[in-house]
Amino acid sequence: MDTSGSGRAPRVDVTIVRCPSQKRCLTGLSTKMSSYSYPRTFHPGEGYSTAFTPEISRQGTEMTPNSHSPSALAARAYRLREQTWQFCHDLTLQNKTVVLPRGLFTSLVHQAEQIDCRSCARCCKQLTPVLTGTDIDRLAQSLGMDQAKLVQKYLRKATDFSGHVLKKKPCAFLKEKSCSVYPSRPATCRGYPHLTEKEILGNPVLAFQNTLVCPMVFVVIDGLRVRS
Repeated sequence: MDTSGSGRAPRVDVTIVRCPSQKRCLTGLSTKMSSYSYPRTFHPGEGYSTAFTPEISRQGTEMTPNSHSPSALAARAYRLREQTWQFCHDLTLQNKTVVLPRGLFTSLVHQAEQIDCRSCARCCKQLTPVLTGTDIDRLAQSLGMDQAKLVQKYLRKATDFSGHVLKKKPCAFLKEKSCSVYPSRPATCRGYPHLTEKEILGNPVLAFQNTLVCPMVFVVIDGLRVRS
């Protein structure tokens, strides 16, 4: 609520929290989208609906009955990837406090949470979580398997991180569009898509990559792009 009498919405400062791997995030960074390499797991055609052709409005992605389906939002995210990349690129290079209208981030997250993950499952098809020893132990108990056999059958050592990742994608535990081990899912899956100011503003490059996978992240980033 505005208490200044100016009639304008109050604003709140949000400081970018730089991720520890910031230098790695900036490696090869370019203002041109054409120089950016998509992750190997990204398939722009997946879920694309040729019937979905909404106008690109200044208000950003509005959550209407006809536009909030994951396939529609995935198509829009792919179509707006140039603008999204430029926004995230500029945000990454900023070395100052980001100013957001009060309540904007929370409002955008609320919009994003209207999306039903059970009708999407793009993250389970295109990404692989990093499993810790605790994750493996919990999952093995849930499946009634020995940890060694679980690792041998489904996992391999991660090359860039400490832990294990899935041998194949989509996830072996994805049944239709639902997680068959949901109560015992890895911590990485529990936290995804990381819709917090620290995660989004702290690593805009990663946030951009996630807009091409998760419609919820796209709704938040697109809203920030057109409103901040």
